[in-house]
Amino acid sequence: MAAGRVVCNLQGMQLVDNLAVEAGGKVCSAIILNGEITGIDPDGSSEHIAFPDPICSNIFGGPDMQDAWVTATSTDRLFEARRPRPGLQLNFNA
Repeated sequence: MAAGRVVCNLQGMQLVDNLAVEAGGKVCSAIILNGEITGIDPDGSSEHIAFPDPICSNIFGGPDMQDAWVTATSTDRLFEARRPRPGLQLNFNA
């Protein structure tokens, strides 16, 4: 397999945790230490959504795949955030 290309360099100390992909191709990842979800477009542009907890992870869900369930690990809370765009369905069911 050939090496891939760098799409985006995140600034500062950031630990990337779990990720999900939106239907339009944006990759959304939980960032540990910064308490945010970062969405990165294929062109490298990004958006950041802050949460009141430094340790977050996320997954898309809901009937239309536009809900982001964000676990706030250091404060033992679960957030539900409505996304403007849907995520992709998983290829398997548990």
